[in-house]
Amino acid sequence: MNPKVKELAKKTRDVVRDKVFWMWKYVLLEAERDELLDILPDIPVEYRFGNSTDIQRLSIEDYEYDAEAKKFSLERLENGDKVILGFFQGNPIFYIWLMFQTMDLDYRKYIPISFNRVYAYKGFTIQQYRGKHVLAGSYRYISDCMKQGGYDKVIASIDSRNLSSLKSTIHVGYRPIGHIFKIQFIKHRLCYMGKHLHHWIEKN
Repeated sequence: MNPKVKELAKKTRDVVRDKVFWMWKYVLLEAERDELLDILPDIPVEYRFGNSTDIQRLSIEDYEYDAEAKKFSLERLENGDKVILGFFQGNPIFYIWLMFQTMDLDYRKYIPISFNRVYAYKGFTIQQYRGKHVLAGSYRYISDCMKQGGYDKVIASIDSRNLSSLKSTIHVGYRPIGHIFKIQFIKHRLCYMGKHLHHWIEKN
């Protein structure tokens, strides 16, 4: 094949892949509250619930929080979600969100889950503190929150390509229970979870 034609064909495939069709696979994981491991972070982190003032202070540069993310997070606080922040030397280095009796399949697309489940989502540690078990350490705080609210299971969904997050989440006591597929063709987006899995997290 002519090299120029070959290069054009490659660029065309890249455009189709990047601009026309996407597919992501997420791993859905679950843990019993009593099975969550009590792991201390490698540095002294103080965990506490956050509020709207904390959200407004999170920047795009350090925390990947732009204006739209702040707007969405403030909406979720008003809807009863909770955010847990981790502080080191007085500065926030970590956050994770909790949703109750509901989970999001995609942006603003929610499905019900059983009354005894918590959905943990949007966990984030700033770059320089990754690998220090800051996420794992947060589960002592999350477990206490679950116990006070009468919740005995926690679920999370993680991009299958994010191997480090999968490894650390499984390490703290989660086990994979299925997959969620997110497919986008041009402007049309579809999320799929098998009926058996959907029934499991909604009823059990």
